[in-house]
Amino acid sequence: NMKRVRIFGVFGAVFLLIILSACTGKAPQAVASPTSYDFGEIGQLDPVSTTFTISNTGTAPLTIEGITTSCSCTAAEISAETIAPDGSPTLTVTFDPQVHDGATGHFLRYAYLQTNDPENPELKVEITLDVVENKTTQETN
Repeated sequence: NMKRVRIFGVFGAVFLLIILSACTGKAPQAVASPTSYDFGEIGQLDPVSTTFTISNTGTAPLTIEGITTSCSCTAAEISAETIAPDGSPTLTVTFDPQVHDGATGHFLRYAYLQTNDPENPELKVEITLDVVENKTTQETN
């Protein structure tokens, strides 16, 4: 008797999802470009920033429900939290090496965007860099 209820519960949930998606037929689709960026070598005191384009290639508005990063040394900010189909605001990601008190070496950090895209509820971009002792990033070549 319990098995029958459990099976119906799973099939009922799947059936409900199929009906709901068939009714709307429209969904947002979140795409990041590029998905990663390498800053190369930076100095210990030099915050650096880059931008990613977050596009909605779907047929319904895309909502950015939250942004988190893998470490307090990394900040991320998007220029629009609601993205119309074919819209493409920018996501600015900043790394501040001073948060790590002079630590040097290779760093890999992520920014995560929580979205209403049913296929990709968490969009991830990554940055990599090498913090080098006694380097000034603002050198003129």
